[in-house]
Formats: sequence, C-alpha cells, structure tokens
Amino acid sequence: MWRSFRLGLITNFANPKAGVFAVSFLPQFVPPGWPVLATLVALSVLWALIDLLWYAVVVWLVGAARRLVERPIVRRRLEQVSGVVLVAWAYGWRRSRAEWRSRAEWMAARACFADLDLWAVA
Repeated sequence: MWRSFRLGLITNFANPKAGVFAVSFLPQFVPPGWPVLATLVALSVLWALIDLLWYAVVVWLVGAARRLVERPIVRRRLEQVSGVVLVAWAYGWRRSRAEWRSRAEWMAARACFADLDLWAVA
C-alpha cells in the first residue's frame, strides 16, 4: 500500500498541472487584507483533505464492490446478464441489417467494414 502511495505522490509532484491549476485558481479566494501565503497554504491543505476524504470513500466502495463481485453466485449472475445483453445486441444488429433499404446501401456499408470480417455470416 505504501509503495502505491509513494508512486502516486511522485507522480503528482512530477505533474505540473495540479500546481499550475492551484496557482491560477486558489488566489481568487483570498479575501482582501488577509495574508496571501498563509491563506493559500490553508486552502491547499483543505483541498488536499477533501481529496483524501473523497478518494478514501472511492477506495472503500471499490473494495466493497470487489468483495461482492468475488462471490461465485454474483459472478455467475453477472456473466449470465452479460451474455444476455450481448445476444440481444447481436440479435438487434442482425435484424437491423435485414432492414436495409436497398442493396446498394447494403453493399456500401459492407465495403466500409470489409476488413473487420463482420459480414462473414450471410
């Protein structure tokens, strides 16, 4: 876990976009008369804490979803639903192919996808 954290930290430090965004976005929230540096540091810390909270929730949700999907019954149902969706998509695609208005239109579409071998089943 710490290896991933260090890698993310190095990546963020090596990526100047976040710093450029902070420098251009945060100064507009410094009230007149307040110390600029201290206020920008406080806003940056607040931003980091909000990000930390957000990503902690995302990590927790992904972990919960992983535990759920690892169950054999859930995995089997997901595979069944995926199979039904793919078969329904193929059936709809096949029906739409049969409803083309003219042979010339059909041949033009077929020529566009000739390399993909989608039309092998006639």
